[in-house]
Amino acid sequence: MKRPINFDELLNVAKERPDLLGALRRHGIDLRRVGVSSRGAVKYKTTNVQGVPGDLSAVVFMHNASGEWLVCDNKERTGTRYLNAIDSLMKLYGFSFDDAVYSLSGGMPSSPVQAPVPCSLPKVKESPLPFTAPAPKYTAIKRVIAYLCQHRNIPYNVVKALIDAGLIYPSEISLKFDDKEIKNTVCVFPILNEQGKTVGADTVGIRSDMRFKHVISGSSYEYAWGFKAGVENVTSTTPVFYTESCIDAVSLFSLYGKCGVYVSLAGVKPSTFDAVRRRLGGVPVICVDNDEAGERFRLKYSDVYSRIPSIGKDFNDELTAHVRLNIPIELNGKNSISLSPIYYQKRASSGSFQ
Repeated sequence: MKRPINFDELLNVAKERPDLLGALRRHGIDLRRVGVSSRGAVKYKTTNVQGVPGDLSAVVFMHNASGEWLVCDNKERTGTRYLNAIDSLMKLYGFSFDDAVYSLSGGMPSSPVQAPVPCSLPKVKESPLPFTAPAPKYTAIKRVIAYLCQHRNIPYNVVKALIDAGLIYPSEISLKFDDKEIKNTVCVFPILNEQGKTVGADTVGIRSDMRFKHVISGSSYEYAWGFKAGVENVTSTTPVFYTESCIDAVSLFSLYGKCGVYVSLAGVKPSTFDAVRRRLGGVPVICVDNDEAGERFRLKYSDVYSRIPSIGKDFNDELTAHVRLNIPIELNGKNSISLSPIYYQKRASSGSFQ
């Protein structure tokens, strides 16, 4: 196929302002937004990999404010970790060089662009990573308190109760970006098992210019962070509120102060919900975000009672709106609040809880 006269112009567009979302969508490959990187780039993943041999679950598409795309293959199955838009179409989805340029630039070749033939990437068998809890950095406790109270609008008495119960603590972790390590002060939410041993941790960055959430590698998906409020033991009538994040769990409790158990699933994870639900018992109440992912999760468990925020996308949005509009919050003004960690009940062979 003969290249058009303006091919060099199309190549320049494909390099500097590539339409990667459009290029993939036109060939039946959709991306879903999954978060924001530590540098502020919007992160996407494929919604499905139907018809695509190999494991693309660890490929992240990052799009920054200047319009640049950086595709990260965390397993380095393409021989490198980071790919530009053109190379990602060629190495991950089997585009020819010319077809990748046409697709990314919106150019019209002299003959139809061939449908991509997906590459067959070798599936990597991952061995479980050992979990190491982030070390406390108590000199940063005031910064964590300020973040939770001022930026997340959580009442101080709730934050103090979380600290006193060992449910949160400050730490410092390093994140890699462009092969550089950046240190960040974080609020750690330790995840405990039946024996009270820390088997995982969720973290939230407290810098306003580098917002991020991160589950520490090696954390067990069978357990989740949470706390008990006003209850000692979980019975068949104890409400267990399942939220999408630790901040949402604390926000929900701050808003209404209901006695029960508050759990963070760190997303909408059916595997974690099923495992934790079996271990905890009680009466589950799904309290997810008011968005498409939350709706899908609620429909999946249509037999479980659920609720969504009355204002905003998540329960921290609702809490923030209450503060901004001077709507009363249940736990404001209460001096003493007692919270305690979740210690999961052991399953007996008969299927009953011990």
